[in-house]
Amino acid sequence: MKILKILCFMLIATTAFATSALNFYTEVMRPTEKSYPDGNSWGIGVEYGFMITEHFSLGPKLNFSWNLEKTKTANPDDTKTNVVTSKQRVIMLPISMFFAVDPIPQFMIHPVIHAQVGYNSVFVSNVNYNNKDRSGKYDGYYNGVYTKFGADCMVDIGKTISLFIGPQWQISTTERRKKDTLPIESKFHGFGVRFGVSILL
Repeated sequence: MKILKILCFMLIATTAFATSALNFYTEVMRPTEKSYPDGNSWGIGVEYGFMITEHFSLGPKLNFSWNLEKTKTANPDDTKTNVVTSKQRVIMLPISMFFAVDPIPQFMIHPVIHAQVGYNSVFVSNVNYNNKDRSGKYDGYYNGVYTKFGADCMVDIGKTISLFIGPQWQISTTERRKKDTLPIESKFHGFGVRFGVSILL
């Protein structure tokens, strides 16, 4: 809860700055070794940045990502069809503050370095049709600290609109706590790419 209080304070403090930018993007993240979930996660996000100077901005950020995986195996009774043996559903909703550094904003094509830190909420649900004991074993609500950093190549296509694309790294260690059970830790680390549009307000 301390993280949420800090984020709220930073949001109120940054509203004193008039010039701002609104960023919308979509992303795909690949989990690193020993991280959850299996397979790629897709996501969308929005950033509202207050420009303290032409080189530096910060503000609130909201992400939403999902992973819906199905495992299929050959049907022994019909070789032309496959049978779904398991389903994995992971929904992630991190809320964070981000900052961005634009060293050469005067050029039409310029790099932007960005980072964020915040609070991550993750919802996990699994079904294993071949092994009922594994169904729901790691299901539940996880939460923890969320960080992400990366670099974008930004292309200005007008006075107020820019397009950007770039790699990013995600680090998030979360815990699930239930009554009368030990906490279960899950890591949601990954590497990916995002693409979006930035609008100067």
